[in-house]
Amino acid sequence: MKPIPEDKIADVLARVDAGESATRIAAALGISAATVSRLRKKHRPNASVPQGGRPTKLSTETREAMAKSMDSCEVLRVKDLVREQNRATGTRVSPKTVRRALKISGFNKYKVVERPFLLPHQAKKRLEFAMAHKNWTTADWERVVWSDETKINLQGSDGPRFIYARPGTKAMKNRIVGVRKFGGGSLMFWGCMTAKGPGYGCQIEGTLNASRYIEILQTQLKETVEFFDFEKGKFIFQQDNASCHSAQIVKNWFEENEIEVLEWPAHSPDLNPIEHLWCLLKRRLGEYPTPPSGVLELWDRVDKEWNKIEVEDCLRLIHSMPNRIRAVIRAKGWHTKY
Repeated sequence: MKPIPEDKIADVLARVDAGESATRIAAALGISAATVSRLRKKHRPNASVPQGGRPTKLSTETREAMAKSMDSCEVLRVKDLVREQNRATGTRVSPKTVRRALKISGFNKYKVVERPFLLPHQAKKRLEFAMAHKNWTTADWERVVWSDETKINLQGSDGPRFIYARPGTKAMKNRIVGVRKFGGGSLMFWGCMTAKGPGYGCQIEGTLNASRYIEILQTQLKETVEFFDFEKGKFIFQQDNASCHSAQIVKNWFEENEIEVLEWPAHSPDLNPIEHLWCLLKRRLGEYPTPPSGVLELWDRVDKEWNKIEVEDCLRLIHSMPNRIRAVIRAKGWHTKY
C-alpha cells in the first residue's frame, strides 16, 4: 500500500476534528473513504462519526421551543405550529416533519374528549355523591332505573378530534373540551335502562319542557315499571339535572306517584352508565350500509336497534358503577375516563 504523506494525514485529521464525514474528506483530498476511516480510527478513536442522511430542518433549539409552546398551550394544533415555525424562520417545514419532531420530544397523539364544563363546587358535589355511595354494591345499583335523552344525527357523528401532548403536562387538559348538552340534530330520544333490560323509549317532538317530560314519565317510565314488575318503593329513578327534570311540577309528580329519585350531581354523564348504552345504540345505527332517507326511517332504525339490546348489555354497564364511583373519588370529583 502506498504510504500517505504526513501533510495529507494532517489534513485528514484536521477535517475529522472539524466534523466532516469520511465521504466528504475523501472527495476533497483525493483518497478513499476507507482510508479516511482507517486514519480516524487510528489517530482519533474517540471522534464522533457524523450521521448520514439529509440534515434535519429543525435544530434541537427549535424542537425545544416548539415543545414549550405546546406544553404551555400557546399553540394547540400541529398546523398552527407549522405556520408559526415557517413564519419565524422563513423556511418551509411540513406537518409530517413537525409531528416527527414532537414525537422525538416525547409527545403523543390523543383524541380530544368532550366533557361538560366543571366548576370547583360542582366537582365537590360529585365527590360528595361518590363518597356517599362508595359502599353500594352491584345489587344496590341494580335497583336504579337509569334515564337520559340523547341526540341521534341523521348523517352520523361529528367525528373525532386529536391533539399532541406530553403526558402529565398542562396541554393534556385540552383533551377535554366543554360542550353544550344539545346542539340541534335530527332526532331526540328519551330512554331508560334497568338491570332487567332496556325500558321503553320515545322520540321527543319539539322542545322538551316540564309538561312534556311528565307525559314521558307518565307513559314510558310507568310502562317500564309495569313491564318489569318493579314494586313501588323497591326501585330508584335516576335523571340528570336538566331544568325540565328539576321543575317543581316534576318534583310534585314524583311525590304523588311515590317514586324515589336518586339525588344526582350536576354535569356527571361519566357516572351514568346509560351514556355507554347510547354509544352501543349509535354504533349499531352506524353499521347500516346506507344512511336513512329521513327522520322517519331513522326512527324505525332506532326503535329496532333499541329493542335488540340484551339484558347482559345493561347489566355489564350497571355493574360498572362501583368502578365509576372509585374513579370519581380518585379524581377528587373531577372528570374520569368514563
